[in-house]
Order: sequence, then structure tokens, then C-alpha cells
Amino acid sequence: RKTNMTCRLFSSAATKQLSWHRFISSYSCLFAENAQAWSSAHNNNRHMAPTLLLPPHQHSYSTTTSQTTATVFKPLLKRTLESVGPSVLPKLVSFDKVINDSDLQIDKKALEFSDQLRSLINDHSTKHNITTPINPESFIKDELANIQKGILESINVSHPVLQQAASYFFQKSGKKFRPMIVLLLSKAVTEHSRQLEEDFEGSQQDAATQSTPTTLDINLIKKHHQKLAEITEIIHVASLIHDDIVDQSDMRRGVESLHKKMGSKVAVLAGDFLLARASINLSKMGNLPVIEAISTAIEHLAHGEILQMAKKGRDDIFDAYMQTIFFKTSSLISNSCKSAALLTHADQRIVEASYQFGKHIGIAYQLIDDVLDFTESGTLLGKPSLGADLRLGIATSPVLFASLEYPELEPMIRRKFSRNGDVDRAWELVLHTNSIEKSRDLAITHCKKAVESLMILQDSPYRTALIALVLRIMERNK
Repeated sequence: RKTNMTCRLFSSAATKQLSWHRFISSYSCLFAENAQAWSSAHNNNRHMAPTLLLPPHQHSYSTTTSQTTATVFKPLLKRTLESVGPSVLPKLVSFDKVINDSDLQIDKKALEFSDQLRSLINDHSTKHNITTPINPESFIKDELANIQKGILESINVSHPVLQQAASYFFQKSGKKFRPMIVLLLSKAVTEHSRQLEEDFEGSQQDAATQSTPTTLDINLIKKHHQKLAEITEIIHVASLIHDDIVDQSDMRRGVESLHKKMGSKVAVLAGDFLLARASINLSKMGNLPVIEAISTAIEHLAHGEILQMAKKGRDDIFDAYMQTIFFKTSSLISNSCKSAALLTHADQRIVEASYQFGKHIGIAYQLIDDVLDFTESGTLLGKPSLGADLRLGIATSPVLFASLEYPELEPMIRRKFSRNGDVDRAWELVLHTNSIEKSRDLAITHCKKAVESLMILQDSPYRTALIALVLRIMERNK
């Protein structure tokens, strides 16, 4: 089946007269675990498949039918797979180890982190001559202003109903939390690369080991970063539309949810349409590792929703909840941050640090959201609150922490608070414990880890702005 898929891929590439470089990239995307693995296997085994290196015009095949192309490439495909071996064949996405044991533990040292963070921000603000308190948006004001316009252009469609549904949540200017993270991190990583380039200038040996963008690349990289921020927000909104249908929520971002406004069928299709447009924009970048990262985040959204709906056993309930947070909230942020670093041609250490920053800031953001569900009104949050998650049958971190002191919560959690009085009793027990404080402490722990991930980057105003954004997340009340 994979052989047939590849032959059709080859036929399509030849018929559309794609460049030979993109032709080979498409081949490696399907069969290599990643581009680096393919490159390594190809370099080690180039004598086994020399035909692959010939330009298209030197192959005697017709571009008129896929059958002719299949006849030519099946033997080549067989020889190539035999030469590279099974190690570079694609693996199924693993959902294990996205949450480690340390992600479930509160760091007692992190409890003093707010004061340390303020001190760090003040020191760097003085160094970079930045006015305090820092407003992270001011560093990317122009880029953020163009996000709305870029998204509306990306999702423009001729059908009036689909256009109205797809653009429903983009008519108002939201927080743009995810685009802000992507744009700030993009600038921080770009500045990091620029400083390294300056530091190693004059040393050819050292400079050769650095992966830094050239002047010619900068404009294209900026455009890709801007498009990545737009894609991230489009995917996020699509997930909100689908979540509201599953949860039967009436409000979103202070307005009536889309399925209440236009019906569930239109809402489902609007969410699908947004994901499709995001995928099209993503493919236009032509960066296979970035396509893989964002596609994985989309897959995680579905996995997280199913995980949230599933019944959990007593022993794995907190771990399952933290995995749900990662899949539904953190994965899109972490993979977008990873993609920002990849688009900047950063080395693997920076790519991994960017991913970890996104992972921890995403988890922290959701844990603070859990706290606000018990402490703030729906008016501030722009959605039903004060126990809204309980009424949806969702046990969030304050409830799970409370269950450690009150085991009577465990059967309520398993039956999703479906009996009369379950919601009120769970609410009462949460307020009789320090579980809300524990949830906030765990969020602060992840904020600390996020900042630690950033410290691998060279000092810059953009890194300082990201640290200020972390502080804002820790202290937010809406």
C-alpha cells in the first residue's frame, strides 16, 4: 500500500512538474522518520540507488499516467528500501512520555519564583533600557496588528454562510496569546542566532559549526514566522469551535458560541474548514519538519479530547489529566515554538529548548485556567465559570488535589459528577482544602521550567519580553 502511495506521489510530482528538489523531499517525507534520517541513510547507501540522483529528464517515463510512473519506480523503490533498511521507515506517533514524573511535582523553590522573576526582569530591563512594567505586545506591535488581517485573508471563501462561520471568532480582537508567544520566541531565537554569528565572525572553523540565517534568508524567515503565528491561531480557534460542540458550551470569548449561533452542522464544517486552510498555509512553507510538528499538534487535539472523555482508573487519574492538558493546550504551543526555531535554522539544542518552553508555558496557562474556574466569574473570563468544568463532568487540578484529602471525591470523578448534588459537594470539598493553592503552585513550577528553558538563548530584549509574559501568565485573573 505504501508502494502504491509513493508511486502516485511520484506521478503527481512529475505531472505537476515540481522541482526535482521538492520531488525528492516528498519522497523522503513519506519514508524517512525525518529529513536528517533520510539524508544519513542516503549518504551511507548512495551507491545502492544511483538512479535517484538523475535529473527528471534523464528518466524514460511518461508523465501522462500514474501507471507508467509506477512501472518505473516500483523496482527503484524496492532497491532503495532494501538499501536504507527499516530504521528510517516512519514510526507511529507515540503518546508516551509527553508528561514526565517531574511534571506532576510541585517545586517548593518555585514558590518564591514571582519575586525572583520580577528581579530578573528589572535587571534586564535596565540593561536593555526598557521601560517597566514591560508590555510584551509592544515588542511585536506591527506583527500583531497584521495577524487579524492575515487570518481573514487566509480564510476568505466565496460561500457566505461558510465565510460568516469561519470568520466568526476573528471579527473581534482576542488576546492572541499563542501568536504573541510564537512571534516573541521567533524574534528571541533570531536575535540569538544573530549574536552567535557576530561572536564567531572571523573564526571560520567556529562559524561553520553554527546554523544561523543569512541576510538573504531574514525576510523569508520573518514572513514564515508571521504565517506560523496566523496558522497557530487558526488551529486554536478551530479546536475551540469543536470543543464547544462536544461540551455544549453556550459562550466563548464573551459571545455566543458558534454552534449556538449557527447550528452544530455549520460549526463542525467551519472548524474543519479552518483546519484545512491552516494545513494549506502550512504546506506552502515547504518545511517538512515544521509540517510534521504542527500536524502532530492537530492530531494531539483529537487525542486529548478523547482522553478527556474516557473513564480513568483510580491510579492514573492525575497523570491522565496532565496528559490531557498537554494534548489539548500545550502541544500546539510547544510545537509552534519548536517550528519557530526550525524556521530560524536554529541548532537542535535551541529547537528542544523552544519546545520545552512552549510545553511548560502551555501547561501553566491551563493550570491557572483551572484555578480561575473556582475563583473568577464568567464575566471576567468570557465564558461560563465558577464550577463550569464540574458541570461538564471534568475534574480539573483543584478537584484532583482535593481528592487526595477527601477520597469521597473519587467516585464522583469517575461518574463525572452526574448525580444530583455531586457538583455542589465537590465544590464544597475543594474550598475546604488548599487544592486551589496547590494548583497555582504547580502552575508556577511550570512557569519556572519555562523560564529555565529560555535561559539557553542569548540575552536580548525579546527574551526579557518572554520572561515578562511568563510573569503575566502567573498573575493573570482572566
